[in-house]
Amino acid sequence: MDINDGTPLYQQVAEQLMLYIHEHSLNPGQRMPSEKELSDTYGVSRITVRKALELLSSDNIVVKQQGKGTFVASMMPMQRNMKEGLSSFTEICRSSGIEPSTKVLGLEIVDLPARVAASLELPNNSKGIVMKRIRYADNVPVMIETNYFPVKSSFLFYEDLKGSLHEILRKNGAAIHAWTSVLEVCMSNQEEASHLQIPVGEPLLLLDGRYFNKKKKPIYVSKDLVVTDRFKYSIYSSVSAT
Repeated sequence: MDINDGTPLYQQVAEQLMLYIHEHSLNPGQRMPSEKELSDTYGVSRITVRKALELLSSDNIVVKQQGKGTFVASMMPMQRNMKEGLSSFTEICRSSGIEPSTKVLGLEIVDLPARVAASLELPNNSKGIVMKRIRYADNVPVMIETNYFPVKSSFLFYEDLKGSLHEILRKNGAAIHAWTSVLEVCMSNQEEASHLQIPVGEPLLLLDGRYFNKKKKPIYVSKDLVVTDRFKYSIYSSVSAT
């Protein structure tokens, strides 16, 4: 490090860390050395190292996982092309050469919110199943899924929910044939920010989805909170000349 250089010291460390990732051929999901190890290596304070890692984190080069350390992030965000129809998160990861993984936060029977019951074409005050999961790409948290099902989907309690939900539904005779989604923007709260390893108040893409069988009956409704610099949606439309 050159203290006589006009570049702030933490930016110099960030540049060195970029070289470290390249020279050691670290792949997305691999763990970086600890702050203490980096402090000793570059002869700077841990505060300087922390600021350098925060800079790299803001550029989505590394991601911090609370209690676990700092990891190399997925360098390029994945993309779902809405023109190409419905693909599951697992399918998109696999087609991009990325390893998907899932943390199940909960699966239980609850009193459905009125709006959710209506979307499932159930009477008000109906009970249903809620499933909440965090989806990861190369160990980087990408989205929080909250899915609501009618109680007849009790087969979910006997399935491994760490894989593709769409594959589970197909296996149990509930294949998806159509879907709709409303896109909004919201800000992350404390719990969401903690799960997704982002600052509180970070903008998230909120997708309210409804999924239907071939008889146009709802299978489930979803609320997905997506980190926008890690997973992007593209929408295609053509206009006929008149």
